[in-house]
Amino acid sequence: MRNDGKQEVADHSDRGSDAYGCGLARNIVGARAKAQYDSRSRDSLAAGFGRTRPNVASLLGLGSDQAGQDAGGLVLALFYGLLLQVLLDPALAIDGDRMQQAQTPLLRVLPERPD
Repeated sequence: MRNDGKQEVADHSDRGSDAYGCGLARNIVGARAKAQYDSRSRDSLAAGFGRTRPNVASLLGLGSDQAGQDAGGLVLALFYGLLLQVLLDPALAIDGDRMQQAQTPLLRVLPERPD
């Protein structure tokens, strides 16, 4: 916190972004493991996901209704699933061209929506 009571955004430019991001990701996974046994941790994580879903939906223009928030939850689940895989083995990362190429067959199997 700054002296005026406003929160400062942390500047981690002096840290290796990969190392910092990996440490942050491991902390999230560790908190998830702890939440199994600790109701306070579980409640905190659940509240965080509850706040994040509508924010993801808003960021991606998915809508502010329940369907939009649920879509935000699906995107969040995809993110956390990929995060866990990369933590286990960095070679499992799907990014760049691979991400784009992976979306093509996925879109073929998703049901069509009448507009």
